[in-house]
Amino acid sequence: MTLTGLLAVSPARRAAILRIADTLKTTPLVALTTHINADGDAAGSVSALARLLPQLGVQARVVNPTPWPSIFSYLLGPDITDRTAKGSSALKGVDAIIALDVSDMKRLGSLADSVRGMKVPRIVIDHHVPPTSRPARSSSTTPTPAPPASCCTTLPRSSISTSRRPLPRRCIRRS
Repeated sequence: MTLTGLLAVSPARRAAILRIADTLKTTPLVALTTHINADGDAAGSVSALARLLPQLGVQARVVNPTPWPSIFSYLLGPDITDRTAKGSSALKGVDAIIALDVSDMKRLGSLADSVRGMKVPRIVIDHHVPPTSRPARSSSTTPTPAPPASCCTTLPRSSISTSRRPLPRRCIRRS
């Protein structure tokens, strides 16, 4: 298989991405969340999307069920609004919710009941195979599950920016 074939986006995935993009066009404020006790892929996904969305004209607010892990504090910055400490009340007024790295509503912990009751689009972006009890869909924006790490191939290079801050030395491993 050629490199081009490895980076190809299936028609179903492309359609899901376009549905998400269409939803985001009408959502000026989005809550980003992930599973309880966020790990590296959850924290990285949330912080990356929190920096991407404003470039698309969408304000992002982080609202996690548990506090941001201190080991990943370098991923936060003054450009990211973290309202996790306010709990479910931080979800008030958002126009959509994007849950990253979580395919089971129960993994939203203390936020699960509030998210279930909200009448806004709920978008799930995950690389895990979903359990039999998938999160309820309030719109058609929930994409089909992606194989591990394939979501990174769906973003056009022109929409990806990097932070100007260098990585902390503790995050750099030498071979």
